[in-house]
Amino acid sequence: MLANAGNDTVLAFDFDGNKAGQFRISGEALRNYGSFAEYAQSDPNAKCESPKETPPPGCVACKNGKIVCSGAKFARLTSPRGEIQ
Repeated sequence: MLANAGNDTVLAFDFDGNKAGQFRISGEALRNYGSFAEYAQSDPNAKCESPKETPPPGCVACKNGKIVCSGAKFARLTSPRGEIQ
């Protein structure tokens, strides 16, 4: 399922592997976050508390049991302190 999703798509699954949601990532988010885990923790759609990276690549396990995955590539243009990288 993830292989067929676009690079700007996030898929959410419950603990049993059933699809629980799908939404798109904005280009701005791809530029402003350094990793998918960082994005998943702060995005209100992902609702992922304490994300932990897990196989397959591009997936994180959330404290609430949700698994959130994306093929998106994040490239933060500024550091967390606002400095241009």
